[in-house]
Amino acid sequence: MHQIRYGSKITIKHCSTGNFLSHGEQIPIETDSQLSKVSCDGMSRPAANEIWIVSSPYGENKVPGDPIHYNSIISLKHETTGGSLHATENNVWSFMGRSENSNWLVRRHTTEPGYHNDPNGVWAIGDIIILENVSNKLPLYSNDNHNVSLDGDGYEENNKWYAEIAGQ
Repeated sequence: MHQIRYGSKITIKHCSTGNFLSHGEQIPIETDSQLSKVSCDGMSRPAANEIWIVSSPYGENKVPGDPIHYNSIISLKHETTGGSLHATENNVWSFMGRSENSNWLVRRHTTEPGYHNDPNGVWAIGDIIILENVSNKLPLYSNDNHNVSLDGDGYEENNKWYAEIAGQ
């Protein structure tokens, strides 16, 4: 079992579609914006725009190499651009900076109520998880249209994700 740790370079794959969480192109949503689009693309080998680094949450400094336990808060930094996975209301972006909206709670995915909050265990490659935005209290969501947003209750198929170590 290969554990996900602070500093791990990972890809995040959507269980239902088989697509990777992707930064896509670094095109701001409007002139001089710090936000650019995130999508769920690519079904074959992950490309450079699909590699994320597990980082300390905003406002904290975690030790690189420490394992990520369930119900830990992390941030995800895009390897190529340095942008953080970020949420505003129900929208998900890459943000060239960090804030509270860049913090994500790693939860074990389940269909059993209450099991989300079980802190036992360490996030490992292939574990099915939900990523819940800490500020908005909503899970990361995608479907067949490649859009990424915050939606659902965390029990839905479209909230299920898993990580792979980049380059393996």
